[in-house]
Amino acid sequence: MALFTEKVTPINFKKSMTCISHGARIDYEISAEELVLEAEDGLVGGTIFSFSYEKCTAEAGSRPILFAFNGGPGSSSLWMHMGMFGPYVVNGAGTLVENNEWLIDCFDIVMIDPVSTGYARLYREEAGESFFGAMPDALTVARFIRRWMRARNRGNSPIFLAGESYGATRASLAAYLLDDVDVRGILYIGPGYSSDWEPPRTLKDLIPASAAAWYHQKASQGQTLEQVLHRCREFLYQDYLHALIMGSQLDENRKRSVAEILSQLTGLSADYYVKHELLVSREDICKKLLEDEKEELGFFDTRYTQPAGTEDEAFSRQLGPAYRAGLRKYLREVLDLQVDRDYRYSAMDVNKIWVYESNPTMATALRTAMKAKPKLRVFFATGYFDICATVENTRFSVTHSGLPMERVEMHEYISGHMVYADDEARKLLTEDIRNWVNADK
Repeated sequence: MALFTEKVTPINFKKSMTCISHGARIDYEISAEELVLEAEDGLVGGTIFSFSYEKCTAEAGSRPILFAFNGGPGSSSLWMHMGMFGPYVVNGAGTLVENNEWLIDCFDIVMIDPVSTGYARLYREEAGESFFGAMPDALTVARFIRRWMRARNRGNSPIFLAGESYGATRASLAAYLLDDVDVRGILYIGPGYSSDWEPPRTLKDLIPASAAAWYHQKASQGQTLEQVLHRCREFLYQDYLHALIMGSQLDENRKRSVAEILSQLTGLSADYYVKHELLVSREDICKKLLEDEKEELGFFDTRYTQPAGTEDEAFSRQLGPAYRAGLRKYLREVLDLQVDRDYRYSAMDVNKIWVYESNPTMATALRTAMKAKPKLRVFFATGYFDICATVENTRFSVTHSGLPMERVEMHEYISGHMVYADDEARKLLTEDIRNWVNADK
């Protein structure tokens, strides 16, 4: 498999700008730059790219800094950059607008594009193993953060990490590796977070399956989403969990009764659940819920649909073009940033060869980091319509990771995997983060 390789001309861009954020006028400087990285053999292996937003203030040397990245692996920072953490965002209508809730009042913000994503590049194909794995990737990001802080004399600044989806692994491992840095907080958004003990997938998928059935009017009509979720969780932790534990010991009448409730919650037939041993399948929910209409649901946000059998994923297929166009417009018309290469939004070749295992695991890494750093707090944000990294997956995994729960916040939103892609959810999420950050002061 051919990886993306290219010799590049280094980018070094700076521009002073002004914004209105959270009701206040703020002067800031944006810089775009790349860091050249050595591979394990000591030769140049690739680059890591960043957009940095720094508030102009006399206290700059001690201001908090947020380092943010998406996941994939192989995803650029496009989604969080254009969805939440940049001075301009793509709104729900697909239009690029000024971000009036921008969090620049809380911390300076650095958007990171790992090797082979965005404007970052891989110089040599054989150097890929130095970057394309859970721990090599985290080491690269940790090295970038240290060098970024050292270059700006920011050693006194507390830092925050923000990781979306697979970025949860990157954030956990990076926090563990940054043992000499004041890591004050981690934001997990739509996190692909897992503990070292994981329950059956079906327990995690029932909530988003029920939310999807309610939204598409296939189940739970006449109820609010809040009522549906309350009923679903009561059933999940009582009758459903008991039935799964009983397995073949469960008598047929009881099995049918549980199947009927599953049908009422998720819209698939009771016969389907009897046949499938009472298991909820996220794949079948997406493909079968609207089967009569010849439609299928989005994986990242089940409110989005597309014709059955369509390639790609409904949410990304419909909203991705607007985010890509928004970034292009922002770079060219707002920043006037001239670059001699294309911005690579995603690198699926990286995703396919990635080494996911790590020692320590992400849960052990986070637990260790929180033990070593008594001020480190974490914030989890999930969306009810995300059937990829579900709200219940986060609840299960976080509560089985041995974390000090007094320093953990879990927030749930009426949104999907990219929580901020819903305008109202973005406003709520931003305000929750602002309150969370300010509580540390």
